[in-house]
Amino acid sequence: MLKRSYLLLSLFAATMFFSVQRLKAEERKDFAIKGFQIDLRCQVMTMPALKAFAKELSEMGINTIIMEWEGTFPYTKHATISNKYAYTRQEVKSFVSYCSTLGIDVIPIQNCFGHVEYILRHDRYAQIKEDKKEISQVCPMKVEACKAVFHCFYKHYQCLCQEDCFLTSRVPFPT
Repeated sequence: MLKRSYLLLSLFAATMFFSVQRLKAEERKDFAIKGFQIDLRCQVMTMPALKAFAKELSEMGINTIIMEWEGTFPYTKHATISNKYAYTRQEVKSFVSYCSTLGIDVIPIQNCFGHVEYILRHDRYAQIKEDKKEISQVCPMKVEACKAVFHCFYKHYQCLCQEDCFLTSRVPFPT
């Protein structure tokens, strides 16, 4: 029964997805900004595939892409953060430029307190962990150390502070 329910739910979701795709871009004038988030944490697309996807999105009326680059971004000052699948600086510039020709703004996301495993897994950044055993969250009380890591993000990135459940691990809530 569970498998059948899952299958029906999957079919419903697929039907809804393709129904939305069929809408013409000119029929969707309800919002000035129509965005889509691309999360490159778990699965990395080749640059040609990423550009083809951006073209598809533009044809569906999307005019903003929120990019969660994480370790695929080509960091220069903190190159340790970039993983083996990181794009080159030229590829990122080319993608942003290509999206611009499609009428798409690219807004990079940088998680700043939580979801920063790709940063905190490196010994170089251990001093900014909230908890020595947990690599997902930064301690906001270590202001100067955090500034050293995140300084380049504040002017150019959408910064996220979400799901920071360990921030009180050292200081209890008042009763």
